[in-house]
Amino acid sequence: MRERHESPNFFSKKISCHWYSPFKEVSKKSLAQKLKKAFLCGDKKGIKRSRLKAYKKLNLYHLFTPSGIHYGAILLVLTPLIKILECRYKYLSFGLKSFFFLGPWLLNDFFSLKRIGSMKFIKLLPLFKDLKFIHIFLIYFLFDYFLGTRTNSPMSFNFSFLFIGIIACAANESYLKLSLYLFLGQMIYCSIFFTKLNPLSFLFSFSLTAIFSPFFILTALENFLPKFEILLSVTDFFIIFYDQMVQFCFNLISNVPEIIPTLALACAIFCFLNSKKRLGILLILLYSPNTLNISSGRFKQGLYTFQTSYYMNKNQIKRTYMKRGKKHVEFKNKRICRFTVYQYGESKKCHFKKI
Repeated sequence: MRERHESPNFFSKKISCHWYSPFKEVSKKSLAQKLKKAFLCGDKKGIKRSRLKAYKKLNLYHLFTPSGIHYGAILLVLTPLIKILECRYKYLSFGLKSFFFLGPWLLNDFFSLKRIGSMKFIKLLPLFKDLKFIHIFLIYFLFDYFLGTRTNSPMSFNFSFLFIGIIACAANESYLKLSLYLFLGQMIYCSIFFTKLNPLSFLFSFSLTAIFSPFFILTALENFLPKFEILLSVTDFFIIFYDQMVQFCFNLISNVPEIIPTLALACAIFCFLNSKKRLGILLILLYSPNTLNISSGRFKQGLYTFQTSYYMNKNQIKRTYMKRGKKHVEFKNKRICRFTVYQYGESKKCHFKKI
C-alpha cells in the first residue's frame, strides 16, 4: 500500500459516468455499446485504435468528449417542453432552463459542459439577454480564466476558447465558410503540437459533426429509457451506420498526403477567405520550413510534453532529460520512466527503468 501510494500517477482516473444506462444493466460488449458509451461519457475503452484513428484524422475526436454538440442535441429535445412552459408558467420555465444550464456544475470534471451551460445561463439573465454571443463568450472566458476552471483543465480551456471563439466570431457566416474557419482552428492546434493534418478532412468533418446530432439524440433517449429491444436494435443500427460512414470517409482521404500546418499557413488561408490575397501569398511563401532551411528533424514537440495515452502527475516529477534518443522522467520517489519521443507527438508508452 505504501509503494502504491508513492508511485507516480501514470494512469488517468476511471471516468465516472452516472448517467450511462441508469435504468438497465448493459451486459453486451458489442461495438455499438462501446461507441454509445464513448459518445455519452467519453470512455473509449475497448475500441480499437485503428477505428479511433478515423475519427482523429477526420477531426471528429471531440465527439468522444461531452461538449456543446451533445448539450445542444439534448436541449433540442427539451425545446418543445420549454416553449409550452413559457406560455403559461414563465418562472417554472426559467427554473427548468437554469437547472439544465447549471446542472453540469454538480458533476466532477466535464468542464466543457460547464462552460457551455454557464454561457447559456448568462444569456437568460435580464442584464445580459440583449448581448450578442461573442460578447457573452468574452465575458465568461475572461471570468473563467481568472476565477474559473482553467487551472483544473488548461487543455480543455484552450480548446474551448479556440473553437467556441471561432463559432462566436463566425456565427453569421455561410456553412462553407464556418467549416473552413473551424478547419483553421484545427490547423492552429496541429501547428502548436506539430501533428499531421489531412488537407481534405474539412470536406467531411463539419458534415459528419452535423449528422451526429440526431444520432446522439436517439442514443441518449435509448440510454435513459427502460430497455426495449426494438429501440435498442434501432439505436445500434444507426450507431454502426454512422461509424461506417466515418470509416468510409476516412478511406476516401487516407491516400492523400498529410501536411504539418504552421500558423503562417493558417493565417494565409484566413487572408484568402477575407479577400486579402497579397498578404496571403506572402504568408504562403513563409509556410514551408525549407524556406528557412530548417529540416523536419528540427521540429520538436509542443508545450505539453506529456501528450500520451497515460497521464503523469507533474507535481511528483523531479527532473527530465534526454539520453540516447529517449526522454527520461525522474520522479521524487527515485523511479525513472523512459519513453520514446516521436517526432510529431504520437501516442507513446511509458517504460520504467529498473533501479
